[in-house]
Parts: sequence; C-alpha cells; structure tokens
Amino acid sequence: MSRLLLFAGLRRRDVTLAGVAALMCFALYDWFFRPVGHGLDVVGAPVGRDFINMWAGPRLALSGHLAVLFDVPAYGPALHALLGFRFPTQAWSYPPQGLLLFAPFSLLPYMPALALWTALGLAAYLATALPALPTEQRLRAGLLLAASPAAFIDVATGQNGALTAALLIGGLRLMDRRPWLAGVLFGVLTFKPQMGLALALVLLALGAWRVIAGAMVTALLLAAAATLAFGVEAWRGYATVSIPFSAAVLATSHGGQKLLFASLTSALTQGGWAFGAALKVQAAVTITVLGVLAASVQRRRDLASRIALTVAATPLVTPYAWSYDLVALGAVMAWRLTAEPAERGWRTWLWTAGYLLPALSMLVEIFAVPIAPAVLATVFAGLAWEALRGERRALAPLLASQPARRRRVLGVGAD
Repeated sequence: MSRLLLFAGLRRRDVTLAGVAALMCFALYDWFFRPVGHGLDVVGAPVGRDFINMWAGPRLALSGHLAVLFDVPAYGPALHALLGFRFPTQAWSYPPQGLLLFAPFSLLPYMPALALWTALGLAAYLATALPALPTEQRLRAGLLLAASPAAFIDVATGQNGALTAALLIGGLRLMDRRPWLAGVLFGVLTFKPQMGLALALVLLALGAWRVIAGAMVTALLLAAAATLAFGVEAWRGYATVSIPFSAAVLATSHGGQKLLFASLTSALTQGGWAFGAALKVQAAVTITVLGVLAASVQRRRDLASRIALTVAATPLVTPYAWSYDLVALGAVMAWRLTAEPAERGWRTWLWTAGYLLPALSMLVEIFAVPIAPAVLATVFAGLAWEALRGERRALAPLLASQPARRRRVLGVGAD
C-alpha cells in the first residue's frame, strides 16, 4: 500500500487525514443533513437550507414583493408558498448587491438552481486553490480539498463559503500581478461585508492603492446597480431589519444555529455573557488581531504569508463568522499540510486542527462547548509567529505561483 501511495504521489498521512475528515463529514451528513423526503432533511430543515434565501429573495424582489424580505413574520410563509412545503423560519440577511448577484439563480427551479450554485461554487474554489501549488503537490492537496469539512458544510447548508473563498484567495493571489482584477474580486466580496475587515487592513498596510481603487469602484458600481434594480427601500430594509435580526441571532445563547457559529462573540454568549459585554471583548480581540496582522504582512510580504494570515484573521475579527466561512482556511491548511518538506511537530497538529475545525467544532458544539475561536486564534498565532520570525518555510506552499523575478526579489531559490 505504501508503494502504491508513493507511486500515486500521495503520502500515508495525507490519505489518513482525508479519511478522518471524510468520516467526520459522513457523521455530520447522517446526523444533520441527510434528506428524508418531502424536501426536508433529517432534522426538519429544507434540503439546501440557506440557499433558499439566495434563490427566493431575488425571486420575490423581482416579482414586486421586495417588502416581504424585510417583514419577518411574512417572509417565512412566502418561502413556504414558493417551495410548496413548510420548514423552520428563515430570514433575509444580505445587502442589496446580494439580490443582484443571486438573481440569475432565482430564474431557475429550486433544485436545478441549487445544483448549479453548488457546482459553480466548488469549481471556482478548486480553480483558485489548486493552481497556486507546485504540480507535484496538487494531487495531495486536491485530496484534502475534496474531503474538506468546511467545503462539505458549505455544500450541505447551501451557503456561499466556496464562492467567498474563491474571491478572497483569488484576489490575494492577483494583487501583485493584476491589481485591478484583484480589486474587482474584492469588490464583489462586499455582498458579504463581514468578510472584508481583515482584508481592508492588509490592503492599507501594504499600500495596495490600485487594488483598493478597483475594489471601491466595483463595490460602488454593484451598489448603484442594486439601487437601480431594487430601489432605496432595499438598503433601508437591510439596515433596519436584516442587520438587527442577524444581531439578535448572534445574541441568542441557544438554538440549532449555534452548532454552525465560529465567532468569539457567539462563544461568549453561549457561555452566559451579555451580548454587549461579548461585543466589547470581541472588539478588543479584533483590534489585537488586526495589529498583529498589519505587522506580520509588513514583515513578510510574500504571497504565501499574505494569504494565510489574511484568511486566518478573517473569522477572528468579525462577530458574525460561521463554520461554512472557513472554506478558505481549509485550503490554506491543506496547502501547509501537503507542502514539501512535510511539516513536523506542533505545526502538523495545529494545521490539522485548523483543517478539521469546521466538523470538529460542530460535533463538540453538540455538548455546548464552543472551541472554534480558540483554535482559530491559535492557528493565527502560529502563522503570525512564523511571519514575524521571518521563517522561510512560510514561502513553501505558494512558491510555484511566484514568477521567477519575484522569487529572486524575495531571496528564494528554486528549492
């Protein structure tokens, strides 16, 4: 078996980790996401779960029922009428540019739209994450990406983690070579604004003015187009209904959605903290992480460190982070775990914990033990420690994607 794996370019530990991840994903599928008929899964939620919002929101808005999106008691029955069966309460939580971006999928029947959304998201994610690697590493990393717990949860919940991962990683990869295109990707990412706080700090710290300009122009154009399509009322509803509703979900100390939360704020409210006090702690942590992030990316301007640090900081600095938002982190951890030479010691355990975190966190949350913030903070600390010490190993995972001239500037050979 070892010779066969070696011949295929795989390592035993990579195959073992992928197997463990797949088993954890299967357990989650069987306990929480397995379809049982009539459009519902084993816990009574609709198949595709959160994609219902992305499909139904634009459909309602385009048919003249925009106000229903911001009428919480009326929104649920409207969704039930569209799909033909009842399910637990949903809520619209995206800014108006989300309506614009999701609108093409709302033109299809629900299940074909869900299948297309899932396929396009995963294709974008893999197309962004795999070409960044040396050829000999792609098979090993591809195995871990295929078994990624974050990607599985993203697919099972019908969420947009694969898309946001593609936009974030893709933009970070393009910053040096195609700054305006990178800015366009970051501008599109504004449909999920909480994903941009760490990114904005990185762009400012690096003085990436063309990227910032591209992002601002794209965001403004999307906002203008959304306003033309759906009116100012869409912005008013988002500000007065969607944001407060999301805050109320975050402040709740119980409920099934807590299984999927990954933020420090949520962990504290589960532990009995008042919402206001939890936000103050979150603010202190956010400021600290952003300070370390700025120092780290300025210390090490290589592409690998930049992506890893930004991706790891993103769920730490927002109070509204979910396990399906960790798809990009799963890719970074897969890069590190499959790099040559193989990671050893504490790094192996830390990157493994980061890779498995979305599934591990959800399984542990069954017992009301929120571990995600602690693991995320430790992963970020490990990456920042490497960067601030100037360790060369941080270059390894993405070295192949750097042009030869860029590698010479960084003082790195082909090893």
